Amino acid sequence: MLRTSLIKYRNYKLMLYINKNNFSTLHSFKNIKVSQPSPGVGLIQLNRPKAKNALNSELIKEMNQALTEYEKDESIGCVVLGGEKDYFAAGADIKEMKDKTFSEVYATTMLEDWNYITRIR
Repeated sequence: MLRTSLIKYRNYKLMLYINKNNFSTLHSFKNIKVSQPSPGVGLIQLNRPKAKNALNSELIKEMNQALTEYEKDESIGCVVLGGEKDYFAAGADIKEMKDKTFSEVYATTMLEDWNYITRIR
């Protein structure tokens, strides 16, 4: 059963359509933190503070795994993506990309992994 709920997360007010079913437990990750701050709400926080939450392949794969698990959980009606500490994300991790050529990036699944978020419900 879906219901509308107004929640406050940090200084943000969110109007959500929430499914009241139970939440499934997510894995523990190295570069992200996952939680359920309110019923029906999945939270993914980028957690690479030393790199100002720069997006690297490992973080993107973890985020995609968490998004996949949230998508399978019918009780999750909304996923909030945020940053840990003082940063949302500095952008792409230049240290990871600096030695790669365009053709190397294009030939691998790196860009496909980054695009996964656009295909979830």
